[in-house]
Amino acid sequence: MGLPPRAFGSRYRAVRLETVEVQRWRVTIDGALLPALFVSEREAREAAEAEVVRLDGISRALVRHIQTRAARKR
Repeated sequence: MGLPPRAFGSRYRAVRLETVEVQRWRVTIDGALLPALFVSEREAREAAEAEVVRLDGISRALVRHIQTRAARKR
C-alpha cells in the first residue's frame, strides 16, 4: 500500500504528489497528470515546481499580450 497523496499549492496551482508503487511517484498539477513517473518524492516535487514556473510564465505572457492588445484599441 502506498503513502497517502501529498498536496501543496503554489499561488494559483493545485499540485498533488502520490506514490503509485515503491519508488514511483506521480505528479498532478491542476488535475493534469505529468507524463513521467519519478523515483523519489524530492524529484517529483522538483519537477512539479519547474512545471508550475513554466505554466505561470505562459499565463503571465498571455495576460501581457491581452493587456497590450486592449491598450492598442483605446
